[in-house]
Amino acid sequence: MNQRTALAAILTISLACAPAFSAPAQKSKPAKPKSSFSSLLKRITDYINSEPVQKARVSAAVAAVHYPPRGKRGAGLARAQGYGASFADYREWLEREAVVIVMIEHVEAVKNLEQILTTDGVDGFIVGPYDLSASLGRPGDFGDPAHAAAIERIRTVSQALRRPGGLHVVEPTPDQVRKYVAEGFKFLAYSIDQRMLDVAARSGLAACRATLPPKS
Repeated sequence: MNQRTALAAILTISLACAPAFSAPAQKSKPAKPKSSFSSLLKRITDYINSEPVQKARVSAAVAAVHYPPRGKRGAGLARAQGYGASFADYREWLEREAVVIVMIEHVEAVKNLEQILTTDGVDGFIVGPYDLSASLGRPGDFGDPAHAAAIERIRTVSQALRRPGGLHVVEPTPDQVRKYVAEGFKFLAYSIDQRMLDVAARSGLAACRATLPPKS
């Protein structure tokens, strides 16, 4: 698959989805809308060829990605298909290249994982650990046994179903990346810019302070 042009619909299986989204800054960087409306998904896929989208209902979201007869997406003219000039080519590309990745970030999604991952049209998943920890009542506590058990259930169920999955490694820790790769996760989101800057700055300042002479 051409990674630069692949269409990805990332669906959030969560109890809370805010009705807002931010448009992508550029074609190669996908947006992450928060909405339960298939019309929003359609508008985003009309806007650009590479969009992750959050969605509460898996089957409805899959249907919103594809045109009939496979799906229920409307055939409005938009940028992705040259406002109609290349509609046939776009539709062919969409059916060939579209990838739907569900985002697992709530305990209810973990409980219903088999049904979610076996939904027709779902190609894989990625875990959102922060929201998952919050749904377990321990926001940000990745060491909590319940959080570890949820990640393990996701791993074992997905591997049994042969569904490729990923995970967001929030802290910029290469050892965590190696751990999840060894456990069979196929793609990983590595930290966020704020955490990378914070960790690098603190580490650099600590190294600088260590070189200073002791105070007299």
